[in-house]
This record gives sequence, structure tokens and C-alpha cells, in this order.
Amino acid sequence: EMINKVQSLGLKVASEWKQASSRPLGNIIMQKILVQLADEYPQLEIPRGWYFFGKVVLVKVDSRRLEANPPRGYDFRKEIPDLEAFNQRIKVLVADFVKYTANGVMRLQYVNNQRRDYLAKQEIDRLLS
Repeated sequence: EMINKVQSLGLKVASEWKQASSRPLGNIIMQKILVQLADEYPQLEIPRGWYFFGKVVLVKVDSRRLEANPPRGYDFRKEIPDLEAFNQRIKVLVADFVKYTANGVMRLQYVNNQRRDYLAKQEIDRLLS
């Protein structure tokens, strides 16, 4: 059930992304959008944690695989009574995130969560490349 929920949410994000951008939706940006939604809608109870690339949902989601093999669908009305507002929030987040690269969304997440350790790691990576 949790895998289906997260993948169904990922499919919503991927669909909005396709309408907003001609760029492919990478896994890092997908994860950051999903984390933002999970943080804003705790009633979804989507597990997440901090990893090498920052905060992620603990279900692997790949937009290319979702399109090739879509999940069976999840009824978000169980946890989100106002689906129109929820879908609008997805659209707004995608419109915000489409402006960033993968490194940009990671940096944004680190700043927003006051994760100086991750910011330092990103700066070291930048200096070494």
C-alpha cells in the first residue's frame, strides 16, 4: 500500500512536470518534490529520512519506470479531503522546482532545513570538481 501511494504521488508529479518542462524529471528532483509534499501533508505518513543526497522518501521512485509501468492508483481522498487544493499544491511545487538543477534543489533543501553539514559537503564537492 505504501509503495503504491508513493508511486502514485510520483506519477502525479511526473505528469505535472511533463506539462511544465521539456527537461526530463531526474530522480533527485523527483525525491525533493516528494519529500516536500510528505512534509507538508504528514497525514500521508510517507516515511522519509536523510541520505547522501539529502532528505528522501524511503520508497524508490523513478519517473521513467512509472510511465512505463504505472502504479494501480491510490485514492488520496482517504487522507486528503480537498484533492483540488492538493493537486494545485503539486502543480505549484513543480513550477517552483522546474527552475532548479539537481544541485540547486539539494542546496535549497539543505538551506531550508538548516543542514550546514550537507552544505559543507556540497561546497567541498564543488571545490574538488
